[in-house]
Amino acid sequence: MLDVDYLRQLVSETERISILEYAEADFVIPDGPFRGRKFDARFQPYAGLLLEAAKDTTYPRKACLGPTQSGKTLSCVVVPATHALFVKREDIGIAAPTMEMARDKWVRDIRPAIEASRFSGLLPTAGAGSRSGFSELIRLKNGTSVRFFSGGGGDKTVAGYTVRNLFVTETDGMDRIKERSDEADRITQIEARTKSYGRRKNVWLECTPSTTLGRIWTEYENGTHTRILSACLRCGEWVAPEREHLLGWQGAETERQAIGEAYFICPACGERIGNNERISMLRDAQLVHERPESLTLSVRWSAWHNMFWDIGDIALQEWEASRRQDRVSAEREIAQFVWAVPIPPEKEDVEDMIAIGRVAEGAPNESGEALREGVVPEWAQYVTVGCDVHAKLLYWTLVAWKEDGTSHVVSYGRIENPYQDHGQEKAVLLGLREFVAMARQPWRIANTTKTHGADGVLIDAGWLPDVVAQVCGGIVMPATGLSQNNMFRKLRRRYKAPEKRGGDIKQIGEGWHVISRRPQPGKRRVPREIEHDVDFGKAFVHRRLATPAGEPGAMSLFAHHDNDGHAEFLRQITAEKQIIKRGVVTWERERTQNHWLDATVLAATAARMLGVTGAPQEPKKINV
Repeated sequence: MLDVDYLRQLVSETERISILEYAEADFVIPDGPFRGRKFDARFQPYAGLLLEAAKDTTYPRKACLGPTQSGKTLSCVVVPATHALFVKREDIGIAAPTMEMARDKWVRDIRPAIEASRFSGLLPTAGAGSRSGFSELIRLKNGTSVRFFSGGGGDKTVAGYTVRNLFVTETDGMDRIKERSDEADRITQIEARTKSYGRRKNVWLECTPSTTLGRIWTEYENGTHTRILSACLRCGEWVAPEREHLLGWQGAETERQAIGEAYFICPACGERIGNNERISMLRDAQLVHERPESLTLSVRWSAWHNMFWDIGDIALQEWEASRRQDRVSAEREIAQFVWAVPIPPEKEDVEDMIAIGRVAEGAPNESGEALREGVVPEWAQYVTVGCDVHAKLLYWTLVAWKEDGTSHVVSYGRIENPYQDHGQEKAVLLGLREFVAMARQPWRIANTTKTHGADGVLIDAGWLPDVVAQVCGGIVMPATGLSQNNMFRKLRRRYKAPEKRGGDIKQIGEGWHVISRRPQPGKRRVPREIEHDVDFGKAFVHRRLATPAGEPGAMSLFAHHDNDGHAEFLRQITAEKQIIKRGVVTWERERTQNHWLDATVLAATAARMLGVTGAPQEPKKINV
């Protein structure tokens, strides 16, 4: 039965009843070893410390990470969520990686907790939210609602819904399902629904840590970085034993021996800690914030703090894992699920993505003129053009260079092949002829009446080499890019530079070489053909973009009449990032549209063929 008097008391004392007070007064544990009993912080002392700290309204965000089977969902989602619904009488949002997982949180965790409480009469009796129903929006009988979000979808699926109380479960799973687009990550999208509340928002994130680059570990590191410490009963030092302090099980021959001989030692004095001492220490623990100035209360607990396991339970998991054949998986599971320690990522960034806002428009000129499109800087020693070939469109980039790698994007664009009027090969050929005519035209040098024509033009020949060959000659050359991730099956191999010149190999440079092959019957003879290392070229271009404006080696863009006029170009040129995956350096595509990156890599390869190195050198005069 719904206690009306209790509800009236709650309404009158809403601002005074903290989460911990609510939990100890009214929350009934719906499942687990303490099923049917009222919440008691002595069952799991970390939970009491966490909920008590959460009443501090100067922390609008909470990030919580701990091992599995330690009550994370109960402490970080169910208790604070039902407090918001029934004590504060406010709407809540719950986010999970998938809507099916969100449904499970409602069916298995939240609704059973409400059914076991005084508020069971506020649940819907039919339809969404009832025992047989679920939907993305569930309305309770006290006028509050529960809105569910998933890791899929885009910003439009959450736009328009405002909520103060947000609970994100399985946080790292949300990160893995982030959009393959230019939108913000999914958690940021959903958390934006709380912005109107400013620092009065109430956001909780919980998860078992995955990798050191995972969202929950990042939140923990950047938050208060709170540790749960206890005073050693021997030396009095405040400590939190970790995995290396669990001893006694290592030499055990059997499970029973591992359980019976396991113990912790104090990290400070090395004295032995048994089960009874551990319980006493945990019930007298306290939170220590290493970064109290942060607005995110970030708290981690481990197997040491999990009183659902005694020391033997923890040792048994270690002992069993040490005997598993798949040692890598076993080690990962113990680190993450028992000790709440992230593992190194399977892949990691070699360097951060380019900070797009730092890429300068204009170019350093003595006169201070902001260079508009099509104008070559006075300092330019070379001008090169690259063209990425596709069935419908050709993407090209024209760049001016110094030998030290300083560069300026003079122009870029697309040429539409007349594919609707011709077959594929002819349409591409006609588009390429238009491109070559454009690339060969003279380009005006800033503050002079002189012009500078292209010194080198490379066209991607990985797809239709015979068609590309028909427009090549002189400074216009075909280029085949080789990369670990090359999409063409016949070319799927990494670039390997020839050891020496001779035979077909005419020139060898940094990430490129020139081949001169004998003409085949019925084929157009191409005097020179370039093979180049695409991965090296992408790194070369990204280093130019990452160099601060004004520094030697930096790349700038022509001044656009629209503030965000370069947005699409920059999205494409930063569509891939360099990572380390299973110990191998490779490139990973963040967005599908990367064509201007490929075109710019070709322009950079042509520049390196002319002598651009990326190393600081004395500038030379331009011969016009």
